[in-house]
Amino acid sequence: MAHFRLSAAILAIASFALVGCGSDGSPTASPSATPSAAPSSTVVAPTPAASMSAPPETPVASPSPSASATDSAPTPTDYGDPATWTITPSGIGPLTVDMTPAEVSTVTGVDYSADIKESEQAFGGACGAWLLGPDQPLTSMSVLVASEGIDGPVDVYMVDPYEQTDSAFPTTAEGLGVGSTKADVESVYGSDLQREDSLYVPRGERLWTEQAGEGILFETDGNGVVTSVRSGRLPQLRHSEGCA
Repeated sequence: MAHFRLSAAILAIASFALVGCGSDGSPTASPSATPSAAPSSTVVAPTPAASMSAPPETPVASPSPSASATDSAPTPTDYGDPATWTITPSGIGPLTVDMTPAEVSTVTGVDYSADIKESEQAFGGACGAWLLGPDQPLTSMSVLVASEGIDGPVDVYMVDPYEQTDSAFPTTAEGLGVGSTKADVESVYGSDLQREDSLYVPRGERLWTEQAGEGILFETDGNGVVTSVRSGRLPQLRHSEGCA
């Protein structure tokens, strides 16, 4: 039995030596190693392929929120040239006395937060007055917010260029505005026109007409030429200086 075990061991060693060496004595790869290595590389290869297919999922999902944001954005409205707006007892063009400063901002495209803050500091939040814009003709137009506090609706709109310029400004439906004469105003409104002397302009006058608590007021200089036009609610329409 011992002889049999020794012979078997010798045969096993000889068999390993023959498999590990070629005919010229150089090492030879085991036949069983080649098939086992190939499956190993085949199993690993799909991993990067799977990771490369993941990125396309990100851009597919991103257009969805972008589209909804665009759909919810307000559509800009073209209100035309402010110089062509019509002055009425209720306001000027698309700007009316029932609008808050925030609503006026959506028309003019001007942020009034700094003006509102300045008015709050000056008048304690009870009222405010500021220009509608930094450029003509809005720079020659202003608002008065007084009856319901600074966050309430606008009470009066005013066209007042302070200086005569070549710019065009809003007028009434009859064409009355800055540059018109006292005679022009009287010819349109006749006996409905009310008047009082200006507090600050020698020989100047304030001429106004009213209906249903709203009206239009024209201020003239000493030569009878209209220098400013107001429209809106009474009694705020007749305030001499802003809030009073």
